[in-house]
Amino acid sequence: MFEDLETVLAPLEQGVENIINQIQQLRQGKQDLESQMTQLSDELGQRDKKIEQLETQVAQLEYAESELETLNAKREDERQEAERERAEIRIRLEGIIELLNGFTDKSETADAASESSKEPVSTSDTLSVSEES
Repeated sequence: MFEDLETVLAPLEQGVENIINQIQQLRQGKQDLESQMTQLSDELGQRDKKIEQLETQVAQLEYAESELETLNAKREDERQEAERERAEIRIRLEGIIELLNGFTDKSETADAASESSKEPVSTSDTLSVSEES
């Protein structure tokens, strides 16, 4: 009877040992998975921090871009204002030049008229007049 019992118990003992080994393997697998989950959780936390940093940088770059656009618009306004001032100055200078040219032309005309009425007397004319006397 013991032999029958041993033949029945031996496979049962082997089955229990197999189940215990499987339980140990499952526990080890569970620990490995928990370790991987911890590692992945840490990586996820690092990536979240990196995303926050990148979002901060994007916000800073967008602000800098906005400031640059504002400065460019201001610079363009100043350039256009300078162009308008140059155009106004050019117009004024052209008006002054025209006035000066008008005075110069009148002065030259007046000088030419006075010079033609004052014809120079040559010495030969003076001698001939004095000889006749």
